[in-house]
Amino acid sequence: MIKELLLAIILGSLLGFSLTGGVIALKKNKTNQSVIVKNTGIGKSVSETKSKPDPEPSSSVLSETTSVDTMPSLVIDTPQNESVSDKSLINIQGTTTPNSLVVASTTLETLTTNSDESGKFIIENFELEAGLNFIQISSVSQNDTQNNTEIQVTFSTVKF
Repeated sequence: MIKELLLAIILGSLLGFSLTGGVIALKKNKTNQSVIVKNTGIGKSVSETKSKPDPEPSSSVLSETTSVDTMPSLVIDTPQNESVSDKSLINIQGTTTPNSLVVASTTLETLTTNSDESGKFIIENFELEAGLNFIQISSVSQNDTQNNTEIQVTFSTVKF
């Protein structure tokens, strides 16, 4: 029983983080490509995909040194870590860097959303399995920096 649980947790974590990495790679690939459509005559067209060149570094020199925090913060407001829920569907709410992609996943499902301009996000109707659920939550900001956290939520219908 414990071996199966550990295997499920490990596989779920790998799947969740692989999905997050794939989303990041896809997002990065989309921003570095443009599509050019050429008309070849006789009603046919050919599309080519060309990579955009990376922007040249600026040659200007900053006169002051400023500290910039590039790591997106990720704070989960609800549910609290190690909480118990009597409902199989929960809402995950929190704050992160504004306009970030937020991914929440377990072995059962993976849901995504975007944070608003103030950094608030909500993932509605996230399904829990009976028993202990390890929920991996990742935030990816617009400059592709990522922050991860994990919370544990137990779904139980037992009355205390």
